[in-house]
Amino acid sequence: MQISLENIFSENNLQWIEVSKLVPGKWQIRSIYNEQESLTESIKQHGILEPLLIQPKPEGYFAIIAGERRFRSAKLLELSSVPCRILKITDSEAAIINIVENVQRMNFAPIEEARGYKALLEQGFTQEKIATSVNKSRSYIANTVRLLNLPEEIQEMLINQEITVSHARNLINKEHNIQKARRIKENQHTIREAFQKDDDICFLEDQLSRSLNMRVEINANKKYAGKFLLYFKNLTEFDSLVEKLTNI
Repeated sequence: MQISLENIFSENNLQWIEVSKLVPGKWQIRSIYNEQESLTESIKQHGILEPLLIQPKPEGYFAIIAGERRFRSAKLLELSSVPCRILKITDSEAAIINIVENVQRMNFAPIEEARGYKALLEQGFTQEKIATSVNKSRSYIANTVRLLNLPEEIQEMLINQEITVSHARNLINKEHNIQKARRIKENQHTIREAFQKDDDICFLEDQLSRSLNMRVEINANKKYAGKFLLYFKNLTEFDSLVEKLTNI
């Protein structure tokens, strides 16, 4: 699907809209709003320099296509109205514009980008159409969506920038990938280093973690000499660990 934003924006569709009439669009994939405070301060000093993109709804309100961070700041500042461009487009077109706008601004975290592409695929878009719309390759779209196959714990590490996209892609569908991801996070290992650990040790770590209900790490050399680490988060977990160990 090709959408000519140039033609849309050439129309005289810039208006000031009451903040109370704006709602987040259902296609909004973003859940991480970094630097909201700095944006709010900038708007306080200089105003909103770039209009929000919105879609009119029959109920009398407007769904935000792009500009939710500006909308959030406007609410914090108790602004009565904000500049908007009203786009009379379909929901599918709005979903594409939302993703294109965020990709161009590099506002998406990788997991959010993956969720956005997956949402479009579920609406019937092909990988080729999405790739053309966001000026990416089809393989890039496919590999990004595959990040959603990772366990939630690894996805959270990626969202929190505790591991890189390259790390995450190499962990997809790998055995004991959570243990390997933790090793990368805690010890700043490379992928090669993280995958050097014996799979039997990884399996044992996983079994012990489940049994003790806490994180377990085993660092052993080829002769199986090394360290056995148990991680507890608070005094309650520590007391529980002591009790389990003394009753062995």
